[in-house]
Amino acid sequence: MFRLSLWCTLLLIAILCTAGCIQSESPVSQPLPAPVVTPQTEPVHPAPSPVIPEPYIVKGKDIYGMTAALTSQEQGTNLLVTVTLDKTNTMGVTTGPGIEMYVTLFAYNLMDLPEGYLPQTQAEVRESGIPYKVRKATMYPMNVKKVTTELPVESSQGRLDLKYPYNYGAIIEKIY
Repeated sequence: MFRLSLWCTLLLIAILCTAGCIQSESPVSQPLPAPVVTPQTEPVHPAPSPVIPEPYIVKGKDIYGMTAALTSQEQGTNLLVTVTLDKTNTMGVTTGPGIEMYVTLFAYNLMDLPEGYLPQTQAEVRESGIPYKVRKATMYPMNVKKVTTELPVESSQGRLDLKYPYNYGAIIEKIY
């Protein structure tokens, strides 16, 4: 009898231990909650402003002992471009023959030409179709001279719209 009660007790303990582990019904699958997608907004960066090159001067290799400074001033729809030629630093030479030269003044809108466009000769300016004007100047020792033009009104080619980014420059070449 003691044996029978021991077996009954063990059987009862085994039933109790496995009672929660075995289910007769298949579990009902619960749908997973849909992930919440929050739209990611990229930070708004302003469009980069165009890089406007500095106005520049190209002096022929045979022009020395002379400095040149370039300025401009907007006047209505035109651009007044001035190059100041200065040959006062002649290391004591106060007289002598003058140097005859062509000064090509030009201006252009950046959008009209390839990025990085920097003409090096009068021919390149003429071929590009941009507004320009060629002036003749003679520089003597101890002399300062301003060469000026108004673009595009004094040019026979090209257009210039001052509402858009532009650049300007001068090319100085010796006349032989």
